[in-house]
Amino acid sequence: MSSLGHDGIVEDVKITNSYDQTGYNFETQIIHKKDQWNTTIGVDYIDIDINEKNRSISYNTFPAEFAEIPDFPFSTGVPILIDEFLTELDRNTDYRDAYLYATWNPNTTVSTTLAGSYVRYEDGLVDIDGFNPKIGITLSLPSSITIRAAYFESIVRPFILRQTIEPTHVNGFNQLFDDQDGSEIENYGLAFEKQFSPKLFSGIELISRNIDTFTVDTIAGTKFDAEQDETIFRSYLLWAPTARFSFGGEYFFELVDWDSDAEKLDIKTHQVPLQISYFHPNGAFFKLLPTYVKQEFELDRQGRKDDNFMITDIELGYRFANKHGEIRLGVKNLFNESFQYRDSLFRSTSLEISPYQPDRVGYLQISLTY
Repeated sequence: MSSLGHDGIVEDVKITNSYDQTGYNFETQIIHKKDQWNTTIGVDYIDIDINEKNRSISYNTFPAEFAEIPDFPFSTGVPILIDEFLTELDRNTDYRDAYLYATWNPNTTVSTTLAGSYVRYEDGLVDIDGFNPKIGITLSLPSSITIRAAYFESIVRPFILRQTIEPTHVNGFNQLFDDQDGSEIENYGLAFEKQFSPKLFSGIELISRNIDTFTVDTIAGTKFDAEQDETIFRSYLLWAPTARFSFGGEYFFELVDWDSDAEKLDIKTHQVPLQISYFHPNGAFFKLLPTYVKQEFELDRQGRKDDNFMITDIELGYRFANKHGEIRLGVKNLFNESFQYRDSLFRSTSLEISPYQPDRVGYLQISLTY
């Protein structure tokens, strides 16, 4: 990070971070089904040791005219070390969870979920515990109409071991988002879905999330409390006219209002992902995935910024016979589009991958099942 200081002096700061985590996870679960009830009971324990090192080095580069100053003590035109700052932080994350999910299906029209979990989360900076109620209902109405609604609370489990056998949704509403570990979240969801024919589906979904979270100054080892209000609207249309071709379109809107002790951030994002897919009977498939994105964000210290862009991904693949796996070869950001995009990394200290790659990226993925 470079800047131009007084009298043409170039001030440069280089920051490097290393983040090592070693974690252990134990989960066990009992699933019981009887008559109209499905019950899931489980416990979950996570222990993670974290070592974090942060190094900050400051350099100044003095312009050539400074050499004319009598007895000037530094060379000109080359970076001169001014200051070096090194911190190391060791901490432990302890996560414990006990949960019960009960689903009642009295008939083919109604499905209800009554659930709850008790979570304890401690990592040296945060120490929270509490009961998280969860309730949801699904109505399957005539004319192939489905209505879903849910309310649930959750505490975000550690990112490094976010995979879990605990139910990840309540009546179709996702419980797992890329939020800061240890955040406390209230979720409200409402959805309407319609099947026009066996080959044509559509739906709309509205989600509201209220999050008590925090950010961490990794160099100073201090925590800043934050509140985040998030509104998500999603609508989609899926059409499979033949066994070989399918088409999909979606409109996704996200409004984020982030307010912390350190800064305030507002983000408004519109996304229109499209999908064209071809499936051959021998197992080969092809996908074309263009996505239009328009985003506006405003940060206290940076002001207001906006951008709109189109990202195109492609994917070729082959599914092995008898469901023994598949191979995928793809390219993200096919046309190497440049853009400005504010992803979810601002709300988490965990290492995450942005949904949109800033450069053209190729990948090969092989999955085997026996």
